[in-house]
Amino acid sequence: GEKYLINILRGQLAMRNEEYDKAIELFELAMDGRRVSDTDCYDILSVCMFKQGNTDEAVALLDTVCESSGNHVHHFLLYDMYMYLGDFKAAGNTLQRYKSLCGVGALDDTYSFLYAEFLMNSGKGLVAKKIAESVASPDGERLCGIIELMYRQKGKAIRIFKKLIRKQSEFIDNYSWLSLVLYLKGLNAEAQEYAKQGL
Repeated sequence: GEKYLINILRGQLAMRNEEYDKAIELFELAMDGRRVSDTDCYDILSVCMFKQGNTDEAVALLDTVCESSGNHVHHFLLYDMYMYLGDFKAAGNTLQRYKSLCGVGALDDTYSFLYAEFLMNSGKGLVAKKIAESVASPDGERLCGIIELMYRQKGKAIRIFKKLIRKQSEFIDNYSWLSLVLYLKGLNAEAQEYAKQGL
């Protein structure tokens, strides 16, 4: 009802102000008596815990939500938390669980992108690149550019990021990546020009 929405809004405001204790208290009030599957507040609550440094508690809460909720979006946040913590095995298991629950395959862009990112961070860049190439969104191309940079293929990376800038001139990350690659290639003036364009 109305009390639930007020507590959610107050909790979000507290979170924005980095008052995580207050935010947690308000989200717990909002969820009082609700089943896990009834609300998405658990995502926000787990982020508050995570930002406080209570990473084990945040991960455990989100893992419970993933097990009992019909909303599979929770898996993406749990995956991000594991990646941030450097627990690649748990991140991979979370992706596999998402894949099983949702019945997704190689044509699911979200899963393919995250799986390629996972492989890249696990040191399997060439396999990651193959999967990233299958992602239809610009995110897949961006990941390919990053992988090319990892393998010191600066010319290929430059071509990819310039193409992305033509497609998505408003996306600042493309300028940042291109500036970095140009700088590493010794093209400082061009790197500075793209860095300015990205501001």
